Amino acid sequence: CGSGLTFPGNGTYDAPAGVLVPTAAEMAAANTLIVVNAQRLAAVNGGEASAVITSLNNLVSALNGPLGSLGLNPVIVYVEADPAVQQAYYNWDANYCSPDYANDVVNAINEYIDSLLPEVEVEPGVFEPNWAQIESITLIGPDSVVPFRRVVDGTLISNETDFAAALYDPANTAQSAIYGALAAGYTLTDDFYAAYSSIFPSLNGPRAIPDWAVGRLVESTQQISDTIDQYVANGGVLNTGPGVTALSTGYDFLTDGAERTTEVLTSAGVVTTDLISDLWDKDDLGDSLFPAAGAPDLISLSAHFDDQVLVPAVSGVCLLYTSPSPRDED
Repeated sequence: CGSGLTFPGNGTYDAPAGVLVPTAAEMAAANTLIVVNAQRLAAVNGGEASAVITSLNNLVSALNGPLGSLGLNPVIVYVEADPAVQQAYYNWDANYCSPDYANDVVNAINEYIDSLLPEVEVEPGVFEPNWAQIESITLIGPDSVVPFRRVVDGTLISNETDFAAALYDPANTAQSAIYGALAAGYTLTDDFYAAYSSIFPSLNGPRAIPDWAVGRLVESTQQISDTIDQYVANGGVLNTGPGVTALSTGYDFLTDGAERTTEVLTSAGVVTTDLISDLWDKDDLGDSLFPAAGAPDLISLSAHFDDQVLVPAVSGVCLLYTSPSPRDED
């Protein structure tokens, strides 16, 4: 297993200059948290993260201004500003395949956010961070930037250990931590970032039920920035105007959700094609994804996947996506 990221320092990482800590007033008004480690985001993307930071600042300005009617009051939390978080990252990088050290980073980030939130008295003389005011949290970057929580996969069928070999690549530092988690029988989740009062014990360690919405923006810094910019450009509302097209797929136990997706899109005026049955194969999917008239604007793929393969309703031949073009896999 490769080591993690490295930065100048002696036993810890110094927060980059210019990293801001939210004010008490900003945190008191916040109902939306945007969590980012700009230092690491730059490190895994060739030193470049400024486009994402610019997009995030523009997003906050828009939500506090022309998009204020959406009711979102965001605060950007740069977790590298906290020394305890920095130390947890340093320890993880020295033990990069360890699920425990990755989980220590998750815990440190949550504790830092706890310290920023205003306190509320839950009983006489007992105060807790006021997580009740938070409605959503968005994490910026992949696991190497803001780690997923590792939780034990106690299943016997299709355990995460079955997928570890596909991720083994000693030359890929960013991927080695995920390989370490899967090889040890852990699965990855963001639920612990979105749970405060709903973390409970189990035979396989703690579990969390999210108290609020949580999501993550991944891939390249350019793609993250483009996604944020598109959200602002569209006023935070999905474009369902004239000419917008969509594709919705599903089968087996995914049928109900796929049918509901089609209903919602159609009722919004989106011209929606669906592949919802137990009979479509990879050729049907390819034809629907890449029709002569042009790819659909919105795509909802409800199907079985692994890290690269989509399994169609008629299994046996799957659709495997690799760069730059898809290929078949038996």
